[in-house]
Amino acid sequence: MQIGPRNPLPKPPHPDALTFVPVPETSLLRDVGVKLGLCQPSQEAVLNPQVFRERYCQEVQQLLSAPVAPDNLEQAYQMALAGLPPLEAAALAGEVARSLVSLPAEREVALATRGGTNSGFTRQVEQGCERAGVPIPTRVWVIKSDEMDACSGFGSIGVASSYLDPSREARLHFVVGHELSHSRHRDDIAMLGFEALAQGISQPLLSYAVKQDLRALYHAMELRSDRDGLAYAQAQDVDRGELLNQVGDLLGQQQESDTHPSGRQRLQALFRE
Repeated sequence: MQIGPRNPLPKPPHPDALTFVPVPETSLLRDVGVKLGLCQPSQEAVLNPQVFRERYCQEVQQLLSAPVAPDNLEQAYQMALAGLPPLEAAALAGEVARSLVSLPAEREVALATRGGTNSGFTRQVEQGCERAGVPIPTRVWVIKSDEMDACSGFGSIGVASSYLDPSREARLHFVVGHELSHSRHRDDIAMLGFEALAQGISQPLLSYAVKQDLRALYHAMELRSDRDGLAYAQAQDVDRGELLNQVGDLLGQQQESDTHPSGRQRLQALFRE
């Protein structure tokens, strides 16, 4: 199952692929975006639906060697299901999204973001990346919050100030490594593709099927990033016992959702060996 970027799709990025749209007041993504200064209180980033639809239809036609491109997303997804395993048909939406949004465009957005930074913490992350042998993010934001918030976006990561507790250093390393994994795999962009695909499906049974497949992909991304987060933390020479205890406390009580496995599932997957 493909949960990270394959070789880039052989088509150029689109300059108008990324846009900002109004969202409901209950949007969790909007709340995080506002905390980072990434968007206004009533907006969040989405893919241009027309641009995404055209590229997804083209990719389905090419993959299946179809004589004619499908007319809409629903038709394209049905065609993809006929020629690909269901999870690959859904994962293609993430690959298309990554192909549409260029790395320079991501970097430009990150550098323009008004989110707060902490020079000492930024240096700590840069040094941690060097020790772990992973790319340094474009920016490291600090979200002023007492909640356990962390996110990644546009090649950068954001961590709540509540994580900057020197007595929980191992937990912080795990969280940073987890978000770095999302960042370097461009999961935030892939998720925009997943959302665009789901919104383009109207048939009830097909809509239910794609949502279940996307749920599986979201969960797989989280489990992969947990593994990467643990590896990153271990590269920082933290005490293994402290690391396991603090990660267990962090994940243990989390409930399952459409985007995240339960804490129990995450811990079982992380420590099954």
